[in-house]
Amino acid sequence: MSMNSIMNIAKSALLAQQTALQVVSNNVANANTEGYIRQETVLDESVSVQTGSLNLGTGVTAAKVMACYDKFLEASVAKENNATKEATTYESYFSRIESILNEDNTSLTTNIADFFNAWQTLSTDPTSDVARTNVVTTGENMCDSIRTVYNELKSLQAEVDSNVAEQIDEINNILNSLADVNDQIYKQGEEGKDDASLITQKSIA
Repeated sequence: MSMNSIMNIAKSALLAQQTALQVVSNNVANANTEGYIRQETVLDESVSVQTGSLNLGTGVTAAKVMACYDKFLEASVAKENNATKEATTYESYFSRIESILNEDNTSLTTNIADFFNAWQTLSTDPTSDVARTNVVTTGENMCDSIRTVYNELKSLQAEVDSNVAEQIDEINNILNSLADVNDQIYKQGEEGKDDASLITQKSIA
């Protein structure tokens, strides 16, 4: 083997390791980047050459950069994240409904109780003008509370419907983006090109 061949092999090793170091540096720089997936350099033997009866290697090459991730683990994490977000959303709306139905002394429950208590009082003294007036007053208060609660719940329902519509649009946009990224990953895989950055895009989406 000539000195020139030896130098070329050494050069290929240096270039391959330089690429590997760049990938490692990029991993360190993105250690706190949300959605970033660690990458690694895949080294491959360079094409060998036939010299007489000998098949001599020509060094090493950085074949490609791959994303290091577990598909099943990623799917499990995504599932748990979705479940957490769903539970948080339910908790938020249930808390608001509870707040609507329990507003201090003007709450629906209190006014309903006052209304039936007024009827109870009237039943013990049907001729009492005060008791009759109290039935009317508490009845009006109860109706006002029902109307207020209805309007607030209706407003909350409108907000939920609006949020659902926005989420559907967002999901459709994400699905379209994922479809584009998947197409690019497939094409680059067919061509033997690096797909690490595309897989990171998919993770972030």
